[in-house]
Amino acid sequence: MIKKISLFLITCLLLSVQSAEAANQSLYANLVKDENGKYTITEITSRKNSIDLRNLSPVGFDSSVIDCSTTFFGSSGINDNANKCNPDSSEFRTKKIRLGPTVLLGITTFGISLLLGVVKVESVFDYDAFDRAVAEALVNSGVSGNRTAFVERYTRIRNQTKVYDKSLDNLFMEYNDNYRVSAHPIEKTIEDRSGFLNRDDIYFEILVKVNRKKVGDLKPKPYQLPDFAAAPKDFDNKMTEYEEDLKAAFKNNTDNFEKKFREATSTYDVSCGPVFMKPYHLSYECPETIPSNPDPAAEFTAKIIVLSKDFDGVFPLYTAENGDLKVTFTKNRVAFENKTKSVLKIRSVTVRYNDKVSTFGTADRYGSYEVMPMKESDTVIPVKKILSYEVEKAADYKEVSKETAETTKLNFGMDIKYSIGDTGLEHSLSGGKEYRLSEVL
Repeated sequence: MIKKISLFLITCLLLSVQSAEAANQSLYANLVKDENGKYTITEITSRKNSIDLRNLSPVGFDSSVIDCSTTFFGSSGINDNANKCNPDSSEFRTKKIRLGPTVLLGITTFGISLLLGVVKVESVFDYDAFDRAVAEALVNSGVSGNRTAFVERYTRIRNQTKVYDKSLDNLFMEYNDNYRVSAHPIEKTIEDRSGFLNRDDIYFEILVKVNRKKVGDLKPKPYQLPDFAAAPKDFDNKMTEYEEDLKAAFKNNTDNFEKKFREATSTYDVSCGPVFMKPYHLSYECPETIPSNPDPAAEFTAKIIVLSKDFDGVFPLYTAENGDLKVTFTKNRVAFENKTKSVLKIRSVTVRYNDKVSTFGTADRYGSYEVMPMKESDTVIPVKKILSYEVEKAADYKEVSKETAETTKLNFGMDIKYSIGDTGLEHSLSGGKEYRLSEVL
C-alpha cells in the first residue's frame, strides 16, 4: 500500500512539473472588439493575455460564480446581491436562474397568510460567448489556419533553449570533472636554519596545501528568452529574429563560459602556513599557484624553512657543595646530601636566575625538612615548588637559533640556609655560574 501511495505521489509530482513546463511555453493573444463590434486579434505575445493559443482557453477573466439571489415576500421582491451581478470584466458573463422553495408562513396579525420564496440567481462566465468571440477573432485576424503552427514554432524555440542550457551544463561538467582529477603533485622540501629541528616534533606535510579554486558559482544559469509581442502577420518574421538572437546568444555564452572555465581551472591555489607551529618559527618559499595540466616533466617545489625554536623551562644541571652539604638541581627536582654525622635541617632554598630571585621556605611546605647523617635526602623537592612565576618566565626563551644560543648568557645560582643538629645555628651554602644558552639546551 505504501509503495502504491509513493508511486501515486511521484506521478503527481512529475505531472505537475510537466504542467509547469507547458505553462511556461504558452503563447498568448489579445482579444479586441473593434469600433464595429467585431472581435479581432492584434497581438501575439509571450506575456499573459486574453487567449492561451494552445487550447484557446480564457486568461485573466473573472470566472467565479457569483450569487445574485432574490428573496421575495408575496408579490414583492428584494434583490440582496444585485450589485454583485455585474463585476468588472463582465463582458462574457451570463445569469442562471433557479427557483427555490416557497414557504407559507401562516396567518399574520392582520389575518393574512405570507409567502416567503427565493429566486436562485447566479452570475457565471459565459464560455460559449467567449468561444464564439475567439473563433471570430481568429478568422478576422488570419490566425485561424496558422494557430497550431505558431504554437509549435514558439514551443520549438523554447525547447531549443533547453538544449542550449544542457550543452552549457555539459561544458561546465567537463571542465569541472577534469579539474577534480588532474591535481599535480608538489614536492615539499625542508631547510633547517635553526639548528634545532627534530622532525618528529611536527608533521610538515600539512604545512603546504594544494587547493582547487571554487568554480561552482560559474555554473551557467538557464537562459531566459526575452518577452516579445508581434502582430499576427509579423509573427513568423519575429520568430526568425528570435531564433537568430538565440543562436547568437548561445554562441556568445558558450565562448564566454568556456573562457571562464578554462581560466578558473587552469591553476591550483597553493597555500603555505602557518608561520608558527609550536615550537618552531617558519617561513616559506611557496608558489601562489601551480598549473593544473603542466608539462609532465615539470617539477614544482615548496620550501619550508625552520628559522628558530622556542624553549620553555631552560635550567642547567647545577651542583654546589661545602663540607656540610651538597645540593643538586635538575630541571625537575632539588636533592640534598648530608656530609655530616648529625641531622641536617634545610630551612630555605633560594634560586637566582639572571636578575630574578625566588625563595622557598621548607617549613611552609614540610614543617621540618631533615636529611639524615651521611645520607642523601629521602624526599626530593619538585622544582616547581620553589620557583616564582618571574623565575619560570625568565627560563623561557623564544625564537632561538644556534647563533643566538651561542651568544646568549644565562646566570644561575642557589643559596641554601640550613642548620646542623640541635645547635640552632644557621649556615649557608651559596654559589652560582654563568652559562652560554647553547650549553644548557
